[in-house]
Amino acid sequence: MASHLRRLASIDETSLKTNMVKMTGWAPRGVRLVDHAHFGHWRTQTFIAAIRHDRLDAPWVINGAMTGEIFDFYVETQLALACTRETLSFSTTCPATKAQKPRK
Repeated sequence: MASHLRRLASIDETSLKTNMVKMTGWAPRGVRLVDHAHFGHWRTQTFIAAIRHDRLDAPWVINGAMTGEIFDFYVETQLALACTRETLSFSTTCPATKAQKPRK
């Protein structure tokens, strides 16, 4: 398996919601804690990339949640350029990969 490491890749996706900001905090005694949170602009950003043993391929950030259509667009426009015919396997736990469109 060690001889095939350059062929292996795993697709991973993570997201961040801007309303995940912490609303409490610590300050020195007698000093008021002042911080800023963007009120009313709660959004989701998603980061997806192919992780290899020595690098990150096809990193992509989108504004919004990952859907099957967006994942297909990512595969066609970003991931396909980073892959070669020698790529052995892509695995993922991204729910958007369960779309009905078959992939080659």
